[in-house]
Amino acid sequence: MGWKAVRDFLEITQPHIQISMSKGNLQIGSGYIHDIMVFAPDGTLIRTTKGFCSGELFRIHKALTESPEQLAELLARKDVFSRSIPVYTYQDGEIVEAYCEELGEDSVTHDGQIMNDMSHFADKKAALARAMKSVDSGIANFQASLIDLERRVVECREGIDRQIAEKAELERLLGEFHESH
Repeated sequence: MGWKAVRDFLEITQPHIQISMSKGNLQIGSGYIHDIMVFAPDGTLIRTTKGFCSGELFRIHKALTESPEQLAELLARKDVFSRSIPVYTYQDGEIVEAYCEELGEDSVTHDGQIMNDMSHFADKKAALARAMKSVDSGIANFQASLIDLERRVVECREGIDRQIAEKAELERLLGEFHESH
């Protein structure tokens, strides 16, 4: 995967700088914005969030954009980890086992996912409970959205009917106008 090789190469030790992988791309960011910089596997910069001018992020951006070939080589490396602690997360109705070097907020799994206390768990049962809560919340949100959409459909149909009635009245007035002139 190579994200750890990039982190080690750049000597990033500050906990507020996060390196992770998403959809095969390298993301560099913070606990709040995970994708301040996004790089493709070939080392090319996909996007940068404007205004990220922190000294450390600027240094990282400069180092990675100066040599896309070197970044691609780092990303192609197989990462080596000192420990493999199992953690559990959920995705698409499945409980997924991943591994990390250390448990805790803002750690990263071996496959490059940023962990937090709402997404990754040392206990499989806790992951399942959180997944159920998340799905229940999703269902409730979609139901509320559907109710709102159904209300909007009724409002739109009523609006169309009013406009058709107004158009008919205007056409009647236009006909009277033509007859009198």
